[in-house]
Amino acid sequence: MVLVFHINKDVGDLMIDYKVLNIEPYINNRGFTSISTVKEGNLTLGNSSFPLEKFLHNNTYFHKDVPFHFYSNSKGDNIELMGQRIELPSIIRADSLHIIGNSSNGSFSDNILFILNNNIILKKKINLTCLLETNSLFQNYIFKKFDYLHNMNGICYDESGTLWYEIVEFDRTLQFNEILLPDNPFMHIFSMTYGYSKDYNN
Repeated sequence: MVLVFHINKDVGDLMIDYKVLNIEPYINNRGFTSISTVKEGNLTLGNSSFPLEKFLHNNTYFHKDVPFHFYSNSKGDNIELMGQRIELPSIIRADSLHIIGNSSNGSFSDNILFILNNNIILKKKINLTCLLETNSLFQNYIFKKFDYLHNMNGICYDESGTLWYEIVEFDRTLQFNEILLPDNPFMHIFSMTYGYSKDYNN
C-alpha cells in the first residue's frame, strides 16, 4: 500500500508531494499498549510503552502538512532498529525523508544508508531523542506528547513520553530503492514518509 498526499508547499516554484512508506512488514516491537496489554510493552529495557488509549493506530496523522501513517499488527507497531534492509517496490526520487520515532534508555544518533541497485549512494545521520526527554537533544520536533506512560504494573503517572519528528534533508534529489537502517535496538521508528518535487514519481 502506498499513500500519496499532494501538499502545496511554498518552495520556490515547486510543489512538494509526500508518500508514506509502508513499514508494516518490518515491525518487530510493541511501543503502544492498552491497560489490558501493558505486559506486552517493550519500548524500553523496563518495558515501558505509550498509552494506546491516547493514540489510534492504522490511521494517518499530519504534522506541518507532512502525513504519517501508523501501522499496527500482531508483531507490534514500530521498528526496533536492527539493521533492517527496507526494500522499496520501485526506484524513487526523494528530496527528504521524514521519520517519527524515539530512542530509549538515552538519545542516539546513527547512520542510515540509501541504496540504489545494491550500491550505497548516501550515508546520513538520523538523530532520535529519548522518549523521556521533554526537550530534544537534537533538532527533533515534538510530534506527540503523552502525559503518562504504561509499564508492567499499569499506568505510570510519574513519567511522561514523547514521539519525536526527525527530518533527513538531502543536498540533492536522490534516487534509491532500498534503505538500510542502523543496527541500534535503542532506536525506534514508528512511521516514515518521503518528500519529492511534483515532477518526480508520477
